[in-house]
Amino acid sequence: MHWSRPLLGVLCCCVLARHRKCQESSPPAHNPCFATFGRIEPRGAKPMSLSEMRAAINRARNSNTASTSGGALSAEGYFKIAEMMKRLGDYEAPNYYEKAIAADPEEPCYEVFYGDYLRNFRGALTPLFPAAEVHYTEGRRKLQARKRRHEKAFQAADHDTERFLNRGTSALYQQDGVALLSRSSSGKVRDNYVTVPYVFLGSINRYAQSTSDLDADSDIRDYTSGMLFAQSDARLRTPLSADQLRSMIRTEKAAETLDRFRFRYKAMPVIDLYYTHRQTADAQITTFFLPGQFNDFRLNVYGVAAQKPFVIAGQLDASILARFEVDQRWGLIEFVPGAKERISNYQLQAGVSRFLGPDKATVQFISARQHIHPEISPTQPNRYRRFLGGNATYSIFRRVPFLQPAYDKRYDTRGWDIFAGVLADNESFPPAIVKRRDYFVGTALKGVGRFDFTVQPTWFTSRADGDRSQRNAQYRTNFIALFRILDEEKRIPENDTGFYLAFLHLVVPFRQDVAYVGPAAFENFRTGIELDSKWITYSRWTTSLVSVRYDRQRFTQLDKNKNAFAVLVSVGF
Repeated sequence: MHWSRPLLGVLCCCVLARHRKCQESSPPAHNPCFATFGRIEPRGAKPMSLSEMRAAINRARNSNTASTSGGALSAEGYFKIAEMMKRLGDYEAPNYYEKAIAADPEEPCYEVFYGDYLRNFRGALTPLFPAAEVHYTEGRRKLQARKRRHEKAFQAADHDTERFLNRGTSALYQQDGVALLSRSSSGKVRDNYVTVPYVFLGSINRYAQSTSDLDADSDIRDYTSGMLFAQSDARLRTPLSADQLRSMIRTEKAAETLDRFRFRYKAMPVIDLYYTHRQTADAQITTFFLPGQFNDFRLNVYGVAAQKPFVIAGQLDASILARFEVDQRWGLIEFVPGAKERISNYQLQAGVSRFLGPDKATVQFISARQHIHPEISPTQPNRYRRFLGGNATYSIFRRVPFLQPAYDKRYDTRGWDIFAGVLADNESFPPAIVKRRDYFVGTALKGVGRFDFTVQPTWFTSRADGDRSQRNAQYRTNFIALFRILDEEKRIPENDTGFYLAFLHLVVPFRQDVAYVGPAAFENFRTGIELDSKWITYSRWTTSLVSVRYDRQRFTQLDKNKNAFAVLVSVGF
């Protein structure tokens, strides 16, 4: 691929004034960005160390400052410094991308690579989206202007830039859905406007047959807690038999659709309006006096969310996401499965990230509160549920011998992630409060040849205030191997039309659950196979995900097996 070519020369052989004169008459004979990207060393040289890159940056700066001829670095020289600073995690990199743009204001590739830096490497929770969009848009405007002036020469000089611009823009909007409305851009290039999407429609559709509902992955804790409550003094007052325990293990059939309108306008916060409907068969024990009988669950969610990424003092990337939902659900109240609950749901999510040398540290916090009103009788007390959690990730982007270089990838970062987190979940059942805790650590190796490997140990706990008999805890080992049958980094569409398969991944997940506090009846292991695919079209910047998964789960203590199946089809995500 062109972006991994060695640098054919040290820098452009022309001085700045001559370079600009050449650009006015015809497009450049080579692409000034793709010669540098991927390898910033001359042909045949070994990869530069971090200290060598820093020394090279200082030499270039000193040479530029000491120049007595009134000259300056070429645009390519500034761009090369920016690329080295990106690899060093230096927050001055944006200044040098901008200097490259100022030195050669008609060259589109500098805009494209700057936008890619802001999208792929900067930002917490979400890219520095508005700034990335501005530079991608400027790159497109400049490409269109050059195409009009030099139609025949355009393909030879700028085809790579156009392909990477299209792919980068697609990656920027991939979570949004189908672009419904667009606005005209405005900027420095006269009489050359392009369209920028600002209203999107997304749809996420899921179906699953599993031992737990969608988004409820702690089935061993849920089964164990249900068992302890059923045999407590509040219900049966006797241990459950093996047959009763086996009857609690069921296949929950869940179907959900989420439809969302998303509004993006320049630097304003992104606004989402969405609706979710879910139906799950056999989701809840109807009465714990009869723990083998179940009823269905139904949920409607009406929500609005706003998110804004920003930079603090030029040194910290941050993002805040606020969400408010009104939920209606049926099927979770014991004895009265047809009863309705109304829920006001408030959520706040914040993230901060910073480069520590070439590596990146990200910290994320989440807080949510639900006010639950059961519509049974005027005397039924309201309940609440509170979530408070956080996680930290350290992403190693520096060169690791057994990993693909992280900075050789442009659409999604690859490297070595080390992470840990905790989630506290307190739910009131007057007069008691049930307290659940999740603790996890893990590591993910992304780019071991065509493989990714993830290992994540997780600890689940649950207890009820004032009742020690309800205490239980479990440990889970989770391992995931991913193989890239088709790698999106190597599949770049050649033109603007059509619907393309961007990637095809084979995923093999395995997990094992064991109890370390409380009964071990629901210990199990689960293994499966999953096929994930991403499809893209540049028409309305639409990205679709299609995923199919099968799992086989064995409950070892109860000698019972279950098959699980899941399908995901989404436009945006």
